[in-house]
Amino acid sequence: MSGGIFLGRENEVKYLQGFYDRPGSQILVVYGTKGVGKTALLKHFSEDKESVYYAARLCSDREQLQEWRMELLSDGNTAASAVDYAGVLEGLCDEAPEKKIIIIDEFQNLIGGEGEFFKALTEYVANRGNEAPVLVVLLSSASGYIENNLVHNIGALARNISGFLKLKELPLQMINTVFKDFSIKDAFCYYAVLGGIPGLWKSLDTDKDFKENITDNIISPYSKIYRDMEVFMAENLREPAVYNTILKAISSGKTKLNDIYAHTGYSRAKISVYLKNLMELDVIEKLYAGVYEITIPYLRFYFKFIFPNRSDFERLSTDEFFDKRVAPELLTFSESAYRESCRQKASEILYPGCEVSEVLDKKGNVDISFVTKDGASVIGMCVLSRPLNDKDYRAVLKNAKRNNINADKVLLFSEVGFDKGLDKYVNKDVLELKSLFTG
Repeated sequence: MSGGIFLGRENEVKYLQGFYDRPGSQILVVYGTKGVGKTALLKHFSEDKESVYYAARLCSDREQLQEWRMELLSDGNTAASAVDYAGVLEGLCDEAPEKKIIIIDEFQNLIGGEGEFFKALTEYVANRGNEAPVLVVLLSSASGYIENNLVHNIGALARNISGFLKLKELPLQMINTVFKDFSIKDAFCYYAVLGGIPGLWKSLDTDKDFKENITDNIISPYSKIYRDMEVFMAENLREPAVYNTILKAISSGKTKLNDIYAHTGYSRAKISVYLKNLMELDVIEKLYAGVYEITIPYLRFYFKFIFPNRSDFERLSTDEFFDKRVAPELLTFSESAYRESCRQKASEILYPGCEVSEVLDKKGNVDISFVTKDGASVIGMCVLSRPLNDKDYRAVLKNAKRNNINADKVLLFSEVGFDKGLDKYVNKDVLELKSLFTG
């Protein structure tokens, strides 16, 4: 089983170890965005344990069994002669001297078809007892499916799942752990394009500057990221023209259902179905009532810069394309990543241990909201591309009040600077002015 970058997952390892140490057999579901590190986590966790791995294909049950049997045959496993899922599972762990880990990647591909897999799996786990226990770990990149459809699709069998673990994207500072030569500003720029998905970080080259990495390893049609994303879209989205149109609309600011309807001309009913499919793949998420956002950073980048400028992408060099199409809008594009990075800094450096979140509401958004250990309510605004002033300070207070938050202190983050009119609030100790890059 190949793995990617593994770091920053100590709590997740402890979670898995807790189930491994339990008597008897268990079924766990581990899910998260493609490339977030699920396989790397399981490779790290199982490296000193007996384990077996299978990557499920998107195909019929008959084809699935054939593929699985062929893999087993190449390993000399007697289960290669099995005629159904029950037979394959029985042959995986016959001679295991200790609790064995069975890892099945993209297991949602096994839930369709005739629906026999999960029934066979639960019976198999129940029959192992305490004498020959197994820990079955089911991996999936389809977060929306796991959260919204899995239990419905497998019905009462869902009660046999012992636990769910969602892997979140890694925080900004983890890029500096992997690439120690990057400044915090450079690390942020990469984070804005690739997010906290370590599977995408592997394409970065520390011997190249930001522009070179973008042109050579990210926007080039010959880069691994570009190819992987094209394959991901082709494998999971059966009507690319429709999905591309909807994703382009969202990337250009048409984030509400009515806006997408006006942009695409598709019926609202059709759009709702496709949005649901995109959410199941964790490609988009609903922020709040009727507002959608692309969740995979590189896809946001692709539909913001490459898709609408495809002719220029083909006729210009990558350097020219970066200078003319990417560089002028990169700061604006990076605003959402900046807000997320500021929230991370607030919770991990400024106020360690506090659960910092955002308030998304049509009444008025608040970029930062949390309560300190002393019980003080803190709110904040984060703007990357312009200086902040007294009007911004009053606006974030107004938005908080609309959402029934009475703030004791305000954090304002900016990399461009602050108007001197804010000094009076700083002197009263009700305002802190912060930079993500310098402190």
